[in-house]
Amino acid sequence: MVAKYVESGNTLIHRNKDLSREHNNGSQESSQQQENVQTTYHTFKETPVTCVLLATAQIKVNDCKGKFQTCRVLLDCGSQSNFITESTVRRLGLEQTRNKVSITGINNATSVTNYNVNLEITSMKNDYTSKLNCLVLPRITSKMPMTDIDTSTWKFPSDVVLADRDFNKPARIDILLRAEILRDISKSKI
Repeated sequence: MVAKYVESGNTLIHRNKDLSREHNNGSQESSQQQENVQTTYHTFKETPVTCVLLATAQIKVNDCKGKFQTCRVLLDCGSQSNFITESTVRRLGLEQTRNKVSITGINNATSVTNYNVNLEITSMKNDYTSKLNCLVLPRITSKMPMTDIDTSTWKFPSDVVLADRDFNKPARIDILLRAEILRDISKSKI
């Protein structure tokens, strides 16, 4: 496959050969190759990139020394468990407990986690606090959002305090909070 960029968009050129006849008759090989080559051209016009913003928040998490560190969470109303990344566990110095758990997700894909941790989270905006158990994973998701979003023309009401002041900038997700926690947070206006 050959791909090339043109001013109006991307052009992909695909060449498909019928290889079954290519080696059957040496004298006719060249002419048969030419007959069996099909070329398909696809031109795609550039389309604007759309991005769905998922609910994120910045919270404080108590580390092993009793100090609170800022973590970025993804609030997932469809999750039945809380998750934390291995790198966040190391950064916070949290003690891991061996606990093999099978996790089933989209398309019935299954993965396994071998550890969980207990942690305490606190809102950066009010007195909400909660103790959680999180399953430990190497990674929760890619950076969220996937691309930088220009919000310079967005108008926010003056009384709105954003749970994640950097919601529009791609950044790692440290923790995923399940539906039940989301309900509690919504009541307290994290």
